[in-house]
Amino acid sequence: MKILVTGAAGYVGSVLTPLLASHGHEVVAIDCNEDRLRRLEAALPFGSHVELYPYSLDDLARKPALFKGVEGVVHLAGVSGDAAAETDPAQTWHVNVESAFAVGRAAKKAGVRRFLFASTAAIYQVPTGHRLQHAILEEDDQPPAESSLGVYARSKLAAERALAELADASFLVILVRKGSLYGYSPVMRWDLALNRVVLDAWRGSSFVLHDHGIVWRPIAHVFDAASAYVCLLTIPLAEMNGGLFSVVERNARLVDLTAEVDEVVRRVLGRGLVLRHGTSLVPQRTGRISGDGLRRVGWRPRRSLADGVSELLGRLVWRTADTLGEAVTASTNSHLAARVLK
Repeated sequence: MKILVTGAAGYVGSVLTPLLASHGHEVVAIDCNEDRLRRLEAALPFGSHVELYPYSLDDLARKPALFKGVEGVVHLAGVSGDAAAETDPAQTWHVNVESAFAVGRAAKKAGVRRFLFASTAAIYQVPTGHRLQHAILEEDDQPPAESSLGVYARSKLAAERALAELADASFLVILVRKGSLYGYSPVMRWDLALNRVVLDAWRGSSFVLHDHGIVWRPIAHVFDAASAYVCLLTIPLAEMNGGLFSVVERNARLVDLTAEVDEVVRRVLGRGLVLRHGTSLVPQRTGRISGDGLRRVGWRPRRSLADGVSELLGRLVWRTADTLGEAVTASTNSHLAARVLK
C-alpha cells in the first residue's frame, strides 16, 4: 500500500513512518522541517521505500502529483498542544483547520480512499468540578457544549467537522482522537507531561503537581499511537464500523501516574521524583475516554507506562547533560514555533 504521511518527521510521525516502512508499505513522507527529515531518514529501516519531501501543508495542497497512487493519507501535521496553539491563534487556525481541509480536498480529488486525521482527546476535557469530571466518554459522545475549550482543541474539533463534510462512499474520513502521549521517539517532545516528569527526574529537578494531581488523563505510548494508524489503514473498510476512534491505553489521575513513574525511576536511578505541590491559577481540565472502538477492530496497546519510562531513562543515561540540554531546548523551541508538527 502507498501511504502519504504529513508531519512524517514529528513526534508521532517519526515512529509511524519507519513502522509503515517495516510493514512493506511505500511512504510519501511530508514535513516542513528539513533537519527533522534528516533525523527521520537515519531512523528508517534498510531498504525501505520512503520518499522525503520538505513541504508545508500549503505546498502539499498545491502538488496533486504527490497523491498519485496513494491509497491512504495520515494527516499528523499541525500546531500541537495548548501552549503552541495560544502563541498565534490565527496561524493555528490556518494550519489546523484551513490547511487540513485543503489537504483533505486534494487527497479526495486525487482518488485517495482513506484519510486519517490526527485529532485529540482534549476536546472531551472539562474543567475540574464539572458534572462530567468522572464520566468515561465514548467515541460518539459530543464534547460538552458548555465546556469552553482552548484554541488547540477548538481548532481540532473544527477541522474534524470540516473534513467530515468531504466524506462519502469513495472517501472515508477517519478521525483519530489521541490521549496524552509519552515515550521515546526519534524526534522527541520533552514538553509532554509524562516525558517531562522523566526528564526532570533524571536531572534531579523538581516537577510541580498542581491541585494534588486530581485530574484524569487518558494515556498511550507513542508506539501504540503509531500502531493504531497502521491498524486503521489496513483493516478492511467493511470492518470500520464508523469513522471515529480514540487512542488510549487507560485512564489515570496524574497523582497516580507520577507515583508509577517514581517507582521505575527509583529502580533505575536509585532515587525518586522531586515533586512540588502547587495550586493552578486557572481551573485545570480533566477527562476520561473509553477507546473501545479501536479495540473492536483489533488494536491492542503493547507498551506500558513502565516500559516507556524505562526506555526513556535508558536513553537519557547515555547522553551528557550538555548534549541533552541542547536537544531539550531545540525540542521546546521547535514545538512553540507556529510550524510545529506532531
